[in-house]
Amino acid sequence: MQPHSHPNPVDNLGHPELAREICLSSDADCCNVCTRLDHLDEEIARAQAIVQDLLRQRDGFRSQLNQVHPSIVHRFPVEVASTIFEVYASNADGKESPFTLGAVCQRWRDIAWSTPKIWATLTLSGLRARRALSETRVQLVDDWLGRSARQPLFITLHFSSLNDDRPQFHRLIDVINQHCDHWYSLDLQLPSVLLIRFNDAACDSSTLYKLSMWRSSFSGPDLTIGTLRRIAPRILCMHSISLDIGAINWTHITHLTLGVLSVDETLQIFRMSPSLYECRFDSIYLREAGSQTESQIPIVHAILESLHIRFSFSDPRAAECFFNNVTLPTLKYLDVHGSGDEYHGCILVPFLMRSSNGLQNLLIDEDNYPGEDLVRIARLTPSLERLCIRQLDLFYDALTSHLPDPDSPLSATVDPLLPSLRIFEWIGDGSSLGKFKDQIQFSFTVGLDNCLHDDRGPAISS
Repeated sequence: MQPHSHPNPVDNLGHPELAREICLSSDADCCNVCTRLDHLDEEIARAQAIVQDLLRQRDGFRSQLNQVHPSIVHRFPVEVASTIFEVYASNADGKESPFTLGAVCQRWRDIAWSTPKIWATLTLSGLRARRALSETRVQLVDDWLGRSARQPLFITLHFSSLNDDRPQFHRLIDVINQHCDHWYSLDLQLPSVLLIRFNDAACDSSTLYKLSMWRSSFSGPDLTIGTLRRIAPRILCMHSISLDIGAINWTHITHLTLGVLSVDETLQIFRMSPSLYECRFDSIYLREAGSQTESQIPIVHAILESLHIRFSFSDPRAAECFFNNVTLPTLKYLDVHGSGDEYHGCILVPFLMRSSNGLQNLLIDEDNYPGEDLVRIARLTPSLERLCIRQLDLFYDALTSHLPDPDSPLSATVDPLLPSLRIFEWIGDGSSLGKFKDQIQFSFTVGLDNCLHDDRGPAISS
C-alpha cells in the first residue's frame, strides 16, 4: 500500500487557493493564517487594478505631450533637424526612405520635403521591388528626384527582366534622363532595350563621376547604347554592351573597365583617353583579316600605370596584335590572362623593352609560358616587387642556368635577378618547389644589400 502524500506547504505559498486545502479547519471556521491570507489577496487585487488604471492614464497623457510641448526635433533649428535627417538617410542602407520621416508628423514632413540631400540617392532593384512598376511609382520617382534640387544624384537601377511593365520602364528612364545634368553616380544593370534609352540630351553641364552599365539579360537583340558625349565620367564600367566608341566622352576618364572589345577598339580608346590611369579589359579579340585599321598604328600612352587585360580564348592572335602596337612608359602594374597558347613570351619581352623599367607588379596567368622569356623579363624589370606566374617548373628549369654559383668568387659581382622582389606566387603545382626554395635564398637575396642572411627575403606562396 502506497503512503498518502500531502501537499508541501512551501510549494503552495504563492497559490492562496491551494493554501485552503492544507488548512485542517472547516470552511466556516478557518484558522487565523488562512483568514489573513484571504484579506491580503483581496488588497493585492485592488492594488493591481489601481496600478493598471494609473498606467492607462499615464499612456493617455504621454500621447498628449507633443501637443502641449514641442518635441526635441521641433525645438531644433531647421538646419540642425535637416542635418539629423541627412545622417539618418545616409545610414539607412536602403531599408528606410525619406517617406518614413515624412510619416511621423506634419512638422517632420515639412523638414524632410525641404531637405534636398536626403533625396539625392535613389535605389530601385528588381529583387526588392516585388510589385509591378506602376505609373504611380514612376510619379513618385519624379517627385523624389524633383525634391533633390541640384544635389549630385546617386542612382542605382538593377532589373533583370521587364515582364509587362516596359512602357512604365521607358517612362522611368525618361524621368531620370531629365536630371542628367546632376548625375554623379549612375549604376545600371538592365536589359539592353532599357540601356539604349539613356541619353544626355538634357545635359548642359556634367557632374558625373562614375558610370556603370551592365547588360543584365542576354535575350533580345544586341543593341548599341545611345549617345553620352555631354557627360564626362571619371570612372567608366561597361560590360556585354555593344559600344560605339564615338558615343562616349573619354576625355576625363581615369579608371576604365570594359569587356568584349576588339584590339582596334582598345587602341582607339587609349588614343581618346589621355587621363587614363587604371584600365581593365576583358575578352579582347581580333577582328577578321582585312578589317584592321587603327591596330597597325602604334600608340604610346603617357600616364597609364595599371593594366589588367584578358584575351579571348578563341583568338590567340589578339595578344600579339595588342602588345605589338602599344607602349606604356609609366606602367607599374600588369596583369595578363592569355588564351592558353605559348605566344606571349615573344611579345611581352619587346613590349617591356619599349615601356618603362618601373614595373612593380607582374601577373601572367598563362599555361606553358616559356621559362627563358620569364628570365628575360626578370632581367628587364629590376624594380619588380611582386611576380605571379602559372607554371613554376618551366621558370625553375630556365632559371637554374642563369643563377650565380654561390661557390664562385665572381658571384658577388653578378647583377642579381629581381633585386626588389618581395612576393613570388604561382598558380598550380610545382614539382621543383624544393629545389627552388634551396636556390632562392642565395640567388634573390643577393640583391637585398648583398646580404645572404637578410631577413627581408621574398615571400613564397602557391
